[in-house]
Amino acid sequence: MCDAKASEAVRDLPRAVGLVVDLAGTAVVSLAPFAFMLPWQTWAPCLYGAMAVFMANDWLTNNRWELNDRVMRKNGYKEGEMWQGVWTSFFTWPLTQVLGVLWLCPQFDTVAEVRDHVAGWDWGPALAVKVLGCLAVMELVFTISHRWMHQHRPGMHVMHHCVMYPSWPIGALTFDQVDLAVEFTGLVTIPIAAGYLLECPATMVVAFAATNAFAAMDHSQYVRLAHYYHHTFMEGSYHFFLQSRAYDEKNRIRSVVKL
Repeated sequence: MCDAKASEAVRDLPRAVGLVVDLAGTAVVSLAPFAFMLPWQTWAPCLYGAMAVFMANDWLTNNRWELNDRVMRKNGYKEGEMWQGVWTSFFTWPLTQVLGVLWLCPQFDTVAEVRDHVAGWDWGPALAVKVLGCLAVMELVFTISHRWMHQHRPGMHVMHHCVMYPSWPIGALTFDQVDLAVEFTGLVTIPIAAGYLLECPATMVVAFAATNAFAAMDHSQYVRLAHYYHHTFMEGSYHFFLQSRAYDEKNRIRSVVKL
């Protein structure tokens, strides 16, 4: 819907360079759930510091956040509301996963201790089955809630779909907090429940790592998975992990977001 005209307006890094940067960021957020087994004085400055670097990169090396901010103004958002959503998501995202890790996992003082503990997990087929089952339930719940908003409560989802020019991490973190709660509650509670009910904290930690990785890659303009086009063309593909593109005639976001 907007990708063709965006090609003239958008300023990005060379794709090879941007891809390396975003994949490095994906690695950082994927390792975060493992780091939550360390004291907060260790993981918090490292994680937030690294994320601040990637935020600065996204802000300085492209103009996508400016273009998205213009779309937000057309949709009635005031100056600063985009950044309010971004920074709220920035600080609250790790805390939701930390609670699960603190509850189900032992705590260690050093990275070496965490590494040895994780190395001692049973990384065999049984864990793979548990993780894949957990991801399947997460996918189902997310798809249902995401489709529901697009078809029945598009107003809740407008801020995130003012991100017509996706990027990571700024575009990925541009959320109204009610929207964020509806979409991501399942992505947090299901891994915690799986780790508890299966008596396998590894299931939770690995599911969290996968969630963080896809949340990053889904919005990267350099990786360009299916969710990227869900934004640029406002398509009716409502998945999180699965990669597909589709048109949904009941998708009301198209008629709500003003371009």
